[in-house]
Amino acid sequence: MMEQGTPAGTKPVARRKVGLRIHATVYVAVNVLLLTINLSTSPGNFWFQWPLLGWGIGLLAHAAAAFSLTGQRREWRAIRRRLRGEWKATKRKLRSEWLAGLTAGARP
Repeated sequence: MMEQGTPAGTKPVARRKVGLRIHATVYVAVNVLLLTINLSTSPGNFWFQWPLLGWGIGLLAHAAAAFSLTGQRREWRAIRRRLRGEWKATKRKLRSEWLAGLTAGARP
């Protein structure tokens, strides 16, 4: 899956890191804005902590997903997926050649 704003030639690990960095930057900026709004409108009632907590959980999940499968395990999955696709293409080609041979042999 390609994230927007990243060059097509970059590696998946680099794209995930860029996506996480963008997510963290937006998280900080929006929560600073929410803190400012909270302190300027109702200084005695702190509500900014709830969006901070909820979004923080989402950010932690994003970080876990971005860094959990990096390295060799992700590479093995990509190689296995590519080989499976090549195997299916080879099977299709052999099946079509075999069927073409059967139909060619059936003709007098």
